[in-house]
Amino acid sequence: MTFKPVNSGIMKTAMESLSSVPQSSRQGPGITSGLSIDETLLLHTQQWGPAGFVYSMSEVAIPPGTFWTTPGSEVQHLGPASQAFMSAFHQASQRMLSQCSQLQGAGVVGVDVSYELHRNHVAVQLAGTAITRSLNDSHSGTAQPFISDLSARDFVLLEQAGWYPVGLSFGAGYVSVPRRGIGKALSQAGQNVELELLTNGMYAARERALDSLQRVASLLKASGVVGVNVKEGPLGFSSHTIGFTCWGTAVTMTSNEHRLLEPEMAIELDDDSMGVNAKSLRG
Repeated sequence: MTFKPVNSGIMKTAMESLSSVPQSSRQGPGITSGLSIDETLLLHTQQWGPAGFVYSMSEVAIPPGTFWTTPGSEVQHLGPASQAFMSAFHQASQRMLSQCSQLQGAGVVGVDVSYELHRNHVAVQLAGTAITRSLNDSHSGTAQPFISDLSARDFVLLEQAGWYPVGLSFGAGYVSVPRRGIGKALSQAGQNVELELLTNGMYAARERALDSLQRVASLLKASGVVGVNVKEGPLGFSSHTIGFTCWGTAVTMTSNEHRLLEPEMAIELDDDSMGVNAKSLRG
């Protein structure tokens, strides 16, 4: 097998980025970034750079009249809980966009999403790094700042392929699943049977969440959503309530057509499996 050596021009550009300060119109204290050194250097090779670390959160109350376990024989959608999650996510996103604009950033990458659902409220937290063009030229794609949970590496690949993130799309669905009747539970005792109500509840929650995800992407005028994250399962404080939440980066095409990227292969010189010792190459 033949391995292609690392392009010397890329290495030279990376070293120059390490030893120089990116040009920027921003004045003031040093920049705080949540990006790794590798990600920062990669952004510099494409004339991007970190503008600052941003963080936002929102807590939204769930109406006290929401009953997590409802009587009946059918799966029921818990609208107030789903709406509370959507509202908290939206408000946290808007606050992050506001911080990004204050830093004169074009968008936020590497956004870490975390949330907590409680009986009476839901809390959403977002943390990421705002980025801007290192040179004083306008960024491609859209004039509006964006939020993306893609890594800096994936962001660069996306842009090189002719695509651009337009925002963070999200969705949630919470449903209440009724318990089996006593007669049915006794008749199924000791058998390997599917718990159809729980299965149907998961599908119902999923459909609600994905519908909301697509609706938000449509409002962002996106062509699709990539890197979708999913969390699902019963809630800790209500075992017969199933939740399904999802989020991902909404993207749109900025070039006339998708640009095919040719991958390059590289290996580490100190890879033991290849039997190469980097120290032995020193003169």
